[in-house]
Amino acid sequence: MMKVMDTSSFICGIDVGGTSIKAIVADSAGNVHSTWNAPTPRGGAAVVRAITELVDTVRTETAVPLHSRICVDVPGIVDEKSGTAVLAVNVGWENYPMRDQLTESLQMPTYVMQDARAGAYGEARFGAAPATCIYLPIGTGIASAILIDGEIFSPHLWTGEVGQVPTPDPDHPGERVALEKICSARAFAARFEEIKPQFLPAGAGANEVFRLRESGGEGSEEARYVIESGLAALADAIAGWSALVGPIPVVIGGGLGKEGAPLVAELTALLAERCYTPSPILTASRGSLSQALGTVAVALDKDF
Repeated sequence: MMKVMDTSSFICGIDVGGTSIKAIVADSAGNVHSTWNAPTPRGGAAVVRAITELVDTVRTETAVPLHSRICVDVPGIVDEKSGTAVLAVNVGWENYPMRDQLTESLQMPTYVMQDARAGAYGEARFGAAPATCIYLPIGTGIASAILIDGEIFSPHLWTGEVGQVPTPDPDHPGERVALEKICSARAFAARFEEIKPQFLPAGAGANEVFRLRESGGEGSEEARYVIESGLAALADAIAGWSALVGPIPVVIGGGLGKEGAPLVAELTALLAERCYTPSPILTASRGSLSQALGTVAVALDKDF
């Protein structure tokens, strides 16, 4: 990444998710001092208002001088050169001039970037990711970002949208679905629910399915099938990427990354069956803060 240009103040970073907007204040070493959250509304203009209100709260409640620039990450397809939020169906915008609207509303230079790329920066700068790797956040969906010598490789707006790749559906032989419908954190719970309805508690996710597999009790065999078929599909995908870019490390973030060492061991074994030289598997060390910390890193390192 570019050299640090200003470390004289604390930095506010903003991570816009599908359900909530997170604001953090961190120092130049990536130590997070405070966090704030607000619901994510639908529509570009509503999101700009929500971010502005959140930043006003941060300014009011923070007793330290804040950095003079701010970076905001948003989901979906993002044109970072123009600052346009091109498409995000879940939050309801298309070709929205996010950077220009935020710059005007916040009255400060603003950079807008895609959320997976922000997570890659955050983990590379302040976490577990090496300078060259694939960062793979697996949560509600699946996305990816490729880092090469600390810089994002993104020659096209759709670079990294691996969750949309059509993949053989293990639950419906002969059909194909998006990869993220098989092995995202949300998909593990959704697929189990389809096999064994109303067994999991409301709001359960991948972590509950993984725990159920370990229990050996009722539902454990169904959980085992869902997890093993999902991880097999994920390993197939990673093996294919390794053929393109080489066996560079893969850093798994998002909700699935919380599975830690057992997930690493399982995926490592699956990749050993598929690759002559498998990619090392790591999990993100900054967890749900990776993306917000990425925006902090960009505000420090980039001149905009």
